[in-house]
Amino acid sequence: MISACKTRRLGADDISEFQAFLQEFSERPLLQQKKRADQQRIEQAEDLGFAESLRAGQMPWFGLEAKHGLSGIAGVRPALFDSEIYRISMAEVMRLAVSDLEEARYLLARLRQFAVESSVTHLACRVNTNDVLGRHLLEKTGFLLMDTSIEYLWNPQLLEIVEQAHAWQATVLGRPLRIPKFGLKYRGCVPADAEPLGEISRESFTRHTLSRYANDPTLPLNLTGEFYAQWARNAVAGEFGDFVLVAELGRQPVGFQVIRRERSLSAAAGLSIGTLGIGAVVPRYRGHAVFPGLLAGVLEWSRRNGLEVVRGRTLANNVSMHQTCHLMGGVLCSSYHSFHLSNIDRQSSEALPRHKDT
Repeated sequence: MISACKTRRLGADDISEFQAFLQEFSERPLLQQKKRADQQRIEQAEDLGFAESLRAGQMPWFGLEAKHGLSGIAGVRPALFDSEIYRISMAEVMRLAVSDLEEARYLLARLRQFAVESSVTHLACRVNTNDVLGRHLLEKTGFLLMDTSIEYLWNPQLLEIVEQAHAWQATVLGRPLRIPKFGLKYRGCVPADAEPLGEISRESFTRHTLSRYANDPTLPLNLTGEFYAQWARNAVAGEFGDFVLVAELGRQPVGFQVIRRERSLSAAAGLSIGTLGIGAVVPRYRGHAVFPGLLAGVLEWSRRNGLEVVRGRTLANNVSMHQTCHLMGGVLCSSYHSFHLSNIDRQSSEALPRHKDT
């Protein structure tokens, strides 16, 4: 019965039950569709990381108990960078996994109470698009869909990239490249790139490529611009990334792409993994083969530095980006919905049941 549901704060003693529930959740048929072996290893390593965060007390985890044991889990991680930029307390719901829609509403009620008690006013949550139950739960409890993204995987060691970085588009798409007359060059970033790349990011992610931050009406657009600008500046400074490739015309940056090594995840997965971070191209130079060269360059850097798998995510409606990812050897592996719950301290909780906490 739903009335028998209880929520509780999980601790190190719950590791075995926590991992068993995640294993069972991950093996559901919808979530197992057409997964590559390397993708499965990465997801298993991520779940091991969540279990370790529970063991070490790195973030609060909550569990939902029904008669048969755990029927849901979720963690809450402070979004420190986001909070600093937007000047409110923001957090992310991590690894939401539930078995029953009605029971799981008690878990969301507990998360909301924790947010209020912790003065968090904005929650974000990302779920796999195959997780229909998770999506319905978020929608029923006041979260709003902000964007949908597609994740690709590349195997850099299998690709001959640099020599074909431009030839592939001319031959596959059957049209000449529109390279600007000054000539396009690629190079690693230097400290002087921080501000130009910040401004490219500010314009791109507030006017042309609208992610969950720009789509959230409760987040000021000017601060969203600063969010992406600071992300790019931090990448040049060596934060949020290990390599920044810059495209320039006449000594002026017109695009860039960041990649970082996933050291902890690589160790857990037994694979050398990289993740594409922030990247952008000056809008008037889109369609001039700037990004294909950037993608080719970071994949070549990955190959030379021994990365076995590179993953990257782009918005579902970015059609030209999908074409480039496919043609550069990317394999579509997952898709995700991102949801936000804003102004938690001012929202009514009437739609949520009163949870029983143990």
